[in-house]
Amino acid sequence: MEKSSAGVSTVSGEEVQVLVLKLERCKGTLLSELPLVDLSQQRDAVKKAPPPKHLVQTESIFRHLEHLGIMSSQGVPCFIELGCGTAKLSDHVSERLGGQCSHVLIDKKAASSFKAERLRDGSIRHRLQPSHRFVRIAADLQDKDLLRSVMLDELTKTTSPSLKDTHATKTNFIAISKHLCGAAADYAIQGLDYFASVDTCHAPPPFVVATCCHHRCEEVSFSNMDFFRYLGFSRRDFEVLQKVTHWFSIKVKRADLDEATNDEGGVQYASLPPLPPEPFSMDIEGFSSSQLVPSQKFEREFTREEKAALGKRCKLALDTARGHALKRIGYSDIRFVRYTTHSLEDTLLIAM
Repeated sequence: MEKSSAGVSTVSGEEVQVLVLKLERCKGTLLSELPLVDLSQQRDAVKKAPPPKHLVQTESIFRHLEHLGIMSSQGVPCFIELGCGTAKLSDHVSERLGGQCSHVLIDKKAASSFKAERLRDGSIRHRLQPSHRFVRIAADLQDKDLLRSVMLDELTKTTSPSLKDTHATKTNFIAISKHLCGAAADYAIQGLDYFASVDTCHAPPPFVVATCCHHRCEEVSFSNMDFFRYLGFSRRDFEVLQKVTHWFSIKVKRADLDEATNDEGGVQYASLPPLPPEPFSMDIEGFSSSQLVPSQKFEREFTREEKAALGKRCKLALDTARGHALKRIGYSDIRFVRYTTHSLEDTLLIAM
């Protein structure tokens, strides 16, 4: 098949055909096309700010947080930005809330002397009210106890003794990320799972992340392999699915970007599809390998548009599995939306 740095060249045409059959068999259980709701267009200032790409993405995420009422819970919002990098999302949230919030920035890399990073951290600190906190932590999300310890640490370091005793009502933790790449999203979900299993007094925080780089997912770190086993996917099927997600980056004409909703009154989200009542077998009923189109012929006939569509379908399958992992943790409201017209990595996963 088509060469790529993601290793999709190791996938045969026969394997792609089997993957399509298995996806089709359980299509009612997987996310399909998501509603496109770019809320950044509500703000005139966004349209005037060059360059617009990152700003409009962060503004749309903020607007979705606002629309869903995630920041309206009693208490001071404390945003935990996962894989923060230069903290563009936290900086934008801080600016929009006038510093009336606390921030915990988590990134695998230690803080550097990079000018943009220093200036952005400084602007967040400058806006903060005296009782609010800002901290940047160099840590790997692979540490399953990280999120629990971060929230506990923020609680114990709060300057007001009364806040320590009323954590549930006075501190509104919200986990956010703009582009949480590959396995990092799964490590974050596993951290939330550990939090829920250890801290039975508090519900896990709202989780709002833009997923990306699905071709970097791996079986060993994926947050819900049970989901794919239930649907009859073998280990190789999962590997093929993961590699094929890279095809979504193929340049093809995409005609739906002009159909984005930018009116909060018309916002729609996709809900998590239910699991089938019974698991699927790894074997496909009535199927024989002799029915497959020979690999070379299939590769000649499988178009770029079909590859891109299959890549997107596989990305949504991975995010469906993540949604069920979050549901298993205890989140009762899980939604999905395409939040921006400025990136192919446009899926926002929301768990409340």
